[in-house]
Amino acid sequence: MEPPIDIIYNISTIVVAAIVFISGFKNSAENQIDLALTLLIIGGVLLRFNVILDPFLHAWDERYHVLVAQNTFGNWLKPTLYKNPAVSYDYTSWVGNHVWIHKQPFPIWMMAVFSWISPTTEWVYRLPSLIFSTLGIWYTYKIGNLLFNHKTGYLAAFLFAIHGLILEMTGGRVATDHFDLYFLVLVTMSVWFGIKPNGNKLLSLTLSGVFLGCAILTKWLPALIVFPILCIHWFPKISIKELLLRCIVVGTIAIIISVPWQLFIWHHYPLEAAWEHTFNAKHVTEALEGQGGPFYYHFDKMRMLFGDLIYLPILWLIYLIFSKNQKIELLSPYVLLLVWILIPFLFFSFVETKMQGYTLFTAPAIFITTSCFFFFLRGEIIPKLSGVQKRLILAVAFLLIGLPIRYSLERIKPLESHLTEPEWAREVKSLKYYSDKFPDAIFLNVDHYIEAMVYTRCSVYEGYLDEHKFKELLQSESPIFVIDDGRLPNYLSHGKVQKIHFPLHQELN
Repeated sequence: MEPPIDIIYNISTIVVAAIVFISGFKNSAENQIDLALTLLIIGGVLLRFNVILDPFLHAWDERYHVLVAQNTFGNWLKPTLYKNPAVSYDYTSWVGNHVWIHKQPFPIWMMAVFSWISPTTEWVYRLPSLIFSTLGIWYTYKIGNLLFNHKTGYLAAFLFAIHGLILEMTGGRVATDHFDLYFLVLVTMSVWFGIKPNGNKLLSLTLSGVFLGCAILTKWLPALIVFPILCIHWFPKISIKELLLRCIVVGTIAIIISVPWQLFIWHHYPLEAAWEHTFNAKHVTEALEGQGGPFYYHFDKMRMLFGDLIYLPILWLIYLIFSKNQKIELLSPYVLLLVWILIPFLFFSFVETKMQGYTLFTAPAIFITTSCFFFFLRGEIIPKLSGVQKRLILAVAFLLIGLPIRYSLERIKPLESHLTEPEWAREVKSLKYYSDKFPDAIFLNVDHYIEAMVYTRCSVYEGYLDEHKFKELLQSESPIFVIDDGRLPNYLSHGKVQKIHFPLHQELN
């Protein structure tokens, strides 16, 4: 039996990407830097394009983000889940309310901008994630190259390019999806423009503030990690007065970008804003929606996200900083990396709600640290050893790169069919037959109700609605359709309600 065509496509993509990456490393070793970087970006794009093509929306949390983005296009200051609620709703329910400010708006706006291409095509909403994820490869290289050298930056950028969780988030396959991906890249870009050595300094600081403001408009105040990172980089080189002035420039621009939206929602949607403010604060003190874990949760997850040996580069980094009495100028890049990693990990360890994506914005620093440690082993340790010791350290160096590659393959699952449309997706898309005839239709008892709203642009409800809300619904002049599963309550036997059955193609034929 031949494997499905999409599995062949998956494997072919990975093989081509691997060839491109190997060619890139060869050119990097020969100091053909521009060609090497071009090949690295091409390999990264190939992997990313492969994961954005899933012909369905992922349950957590992509489908909600896509629906809100679709509804936001043309109505940019009013993000909504149910665009036109047919019955009363609970404004505290982020999976069933009207005005949706459960998250900051920047990713929603970006996805909405791209929705004009085709508002019911899944991969369209993932295109900005592909672009941002690719930018992350470039700026990881830029930071690693600036702090250390070309080879360190290049290997770090490769680790970014093949990272399993970053690829999954690019395709919207895991919880917090596009939001955590945008946040990771925006923080990285803000750091780069803050430490960028050449060009117009005011312009660079302004861009740093712009990207910091956008990061705040993505995942709120954890974006402020940018300030200690920048201060550590600046401090040995400039006076305290100049440092404070630069912080003021970056901070002022970030405030101009991010604060107006907060004031706007408090004024126009005060109930929703007050609730979301309270709900967000509870993340610190309560394990919300079952997303809890022990204090060491994020430190334990580190090995799953970055390879089992990731603790060695981190411990080496700490040892390097605290064991040698070196000038701050020499230690500054290492301290910068440690602060970028350690502050978020410690902070989110104290936060009761825990999810793997919360610390993902430390990834560039972790990749650069891994790269530094790899070249330390290869350049300073391995040449001094022989025999078993040399083979052992060579194995460690190999696994520092090999384990992340293995985890990437485990996450993107190339041997599973991703391009095959599942039955439920065909079912909810078939509702478009009715919505094309009745654009104001209301559908009841649809399991994948969020996805159905994306494809039909109508109001769709998961269950039957209780009798009280059904009476509300009858006040509407819109046609009402219900999926008949053989268990409909008696009150739905109303002349205004039309019963339909899945699979619809049997009924339509």
